[in-house]
Amino acid sequence: MPAHTWRAPDTPSRTPVHRDRLTIPVGLAYATLTPSSWDLGTDDHALVIGPARSGRSTVLSATAELLDRAASREGSLIVLTVSGRRPVAHSAWQRHLIEPDHLAVAVSEHSRTSAHVVVLIDDADRLSEDGAALAALLAAPPPRLHVVAAMDASAARNTFGVVARTLRRSRIGLALNPDPDLDGELFGVRLPRRVPIAMRPGLGYAIGAGVLELTQALAPKENMD
Repeated sequence: MPAHTWRAPDTPSRTPVHRDRLTIPVGLAYATLTPSSWDLGTDDHALVIGPARSGRSTVLSATAELLDRAASREGSLIVLTVSGRRPVAHSAWQRHLIEPDHLAVAVSEHSRTSAHVVVLIDDADRLSEDGAALAALLAAPPPRLHVVAAMDASAARNTFGVVARTLRRSRIGLALNPDPDLDGELFGVRLPRRVPIAMRPGLGYAIGAGVLELTQALAPKENMD
C-alpha cells in the first residue's frame, strides 16, 4: 500500500452534500483498497489526532482542497480554515483562512443559509486563550456546523478539555500512528495492538459509528512547502 499516493478526487460526487448529511472522503482503506469516508450528520464533528509528523496538517490540507472544489460547485457547502499555530502552506487553505477571533462571526453569517459549514482547524490545541472562541461556538452551535480539528493526541486526552470533549461526542475521526492503549478511548473504540504494515505518516484508523478501518489518508494534489 503506497504512502500518501491517494489524491483527492476531482468529481464532486465523491463529496455528497445533502440537507442533513455530509460525506467527506478520508483516504484509502487498507483491507479493501476502496475509499474510506466520514459520514457527518447535522451536528457531527471529526477529530484528527496523532503525534508530531504523523500527517495531521497534510490530511487537513487535502480535505480543504477537496471541499474547496466541492464548494465551488455546491451552493450548500461553505468552507472555513483556522490555524492554531502557523498557516498551512496550501492555496485552498489560504483561500478560506480566517482569524480564530473571527470564527464565531463568520459561522453566524453563513449559518443563516441552509448550507453545511465546515470549519477545518489545524493545531487546534494551539489556539489562543485555550480555544475560548471555539469553545463558545461549540457550546451553542448552529445546525449543519461541522468542525474538523487536528491536534496532538496527548492534548486531546489531557489538556484541551471542553473542546476535545465536544468533538469526541460524535466518535468520528482519524487516529494517525495512534497509541493503541490510550487513543481508542477518544472515539469509544479499542484499537488493535498489531497492524499488518508498519506505521508511517498518513497511516492510521478512520473511525465512525464504532467502526474503524486501517486507512492511508488522502494527500493534496498541490505540493506543500
